[in-house]
Amino acid sequence: MPARVTAAISALGAAWLSSATALAVNHLVFHGAGIGPGPAAGILSLVLQTLAIALVARARPAGRVLATFTAVLSALPLPMLARLVSERSFFSAAYIGGAFAFKAMAVWLLYGRESNDWFAGR
Repeated sequence: MPARVTAAISALGAAWLSSATALAVNHLVFHGAGIGPGPAAGILSLVLQTLAIALVARARPAGRVLATFTAVLSALPLPMLARLVSERSFFSAAYIGGAFAFKAMAVWLLYGRESNDWFAGR
């Protein structure tokens, strides 16, 4: 497995941990009163992220597509960052920005020449 793919899987794993932590904090600590999806949508997101990681690890091109899709979805709440910071909701802002950054980095890593060779050879 190329180093870029390994780094991408690590970034996707970090994004998954960020998403899982945010979902748990929002629903266990704040009883769903915080921002973010409901439990069903949050769990579905974690399942999609897990599937993307598994497919990428198996050199399946659908894994790259799914990783790109989850990165695009995580970009949707980015316009809220300024408001969250101004309201001192630093945890929510960090989760949104961090999850997007990890996913975007993973997508960037998954479309380099070394990664393309890895996916083409399968």
